[in-house]
Amino acid sequence: FVQLVSPVPVPVLNVITPASGTAGTTVPVSLSGLYFVNGATSVVVSGTGVTVSAVSVSGISDLTATFAIDPTAPLGARNVTVTTAGGTSAAQTFTVTVGVPTISSITPTYAGQGETVSVNVTGTNFELSGMTAAVSGTGVAVSGVTVNSTTSATVFLVIDPAATLGARNLTMTNSAGTSNAVVFTVQNTQATLTSITPASGVQGAVVPVTL
Repeated sequence: FVQLVSPVPVPVLNVITPASGTAGTTVPVSLSGLYFVNGATSVVVSGTGVTVSAVSVSGISDLTATFAIDPTAPLGARNVTVTTAGGTSAAQTFTVTVGVPTISSITPTYAGQGETVSVNVTGTNFELSGMTAAVSGTGVAVSGVTVNSTTSATVFLVIDPAATLGARNLTMTNSAGTSNAVVFTVQNTQATLTSITPASGVQGAVVPVTL
């Protein structure tokens, strides 16, 4: 006799919950559809920066997985597919969204009154468009922001000659919120002579002085 073997059906992916995740986070997701196979089902996310792990099939129509989204993962929509021995499903969309920016360091950390300075900012979750920067207090104006990557930006500062001396808070803001503050200091770069000791000397003498 001839034994007929039923073909393994191609899996169907209908819903991903949640359908988005923030860069730099780990997201447990649930996938619903049909023809998932326990122990023989894989999940793939297109592009780079999203790693899939812990795929677990609880039934023919349900599975769970974990999406680890790198802080530098490109933002935007990704295609998610499910594969079994029967083939690969049609794709559903999972979107990587930006998180609240963070600042880890700035260079330089200070400038003088009357100066114009370019401050290199390192951190995470910098959007390529729409990023802004702010410096607390008065007398320090942000003339522009250039985002080089999701982890690097340049902030252009113009410091008034009469700007108050001392520490200020510098922050970065994107569509998700405002970063932690880092200290930028306005310094007096003009040399100031406050005393000379001794304040006189005799003609013909060699006098050590302290300034």
